[in-house]
Amino acid sequence: MTRRILLLRFFGEAGDEVPASLATAVARAGFDRSDLVVHRSLDSPQCYGYVYPAPQRRGVSDEACGRLRTALAEAMPAATITRLQALMEIDGAAAAATPTYHYVVETDVVDAADADLNAWYDQEHLPGLASVPGTVRAARYRSLDDGPRYHACYELVAQETFGSPAWLEVRASDWSSRVRPMFRNTRRTMFRSLSRS
Repeated sequence: MTRRILLLRFFGEAGDEVPASLATAVARAGFDRSDLVVHRSLDSPQCYGYVYPAPQRRGVSDEACGRLRTALAEAMPAATITRLQALMEIDGAAAAATPTYHYVVETDVVDAADADLNAWYDQEHLPGLASVPGTVRAARYRSLDDGPRYHACYELVAQETFGSPAWLEVRASDWSSRVRPMFRNTRRTMFRSLSRS
């Protein structure tokens, strides 16, 4: 089985710490609090929390997801959970650093371009952005629940990594120019990482 993680979407109040109610719900569902990482959008109160079990584990089972759904229904009824299946997870050029920003691209793609999009991400785009100085980690997932179908995310040392000359060079390839117009329902969001309480 390919590794699975959980994406928790919710609206949070201003602050720099992970909401205590979320951390408690995650612990009640049987996860370690260190499995939870939370980010807040720079442009809205939207928050994305991820449950990342330790890499040596296969990921989150449907049973564990069900336990978390139950715990969240009591603690944060408006929160949603999406199961994500790992397609690729790569340590970046700054793998030893602590990320402070989290950039996400969620997208569908026209059916005829699906194979090309996956080849582009696997062979060029994700490895290229992972190699940019300041990238801690790059990962790609497929949504097993709601859309958009694909979820790419990048852990960054600083917001300036995004848009740096090296980052823009990766984005400017001929292959990128061919694939990007095939995106549909695309959401791009920059988040700031929150500290654990």
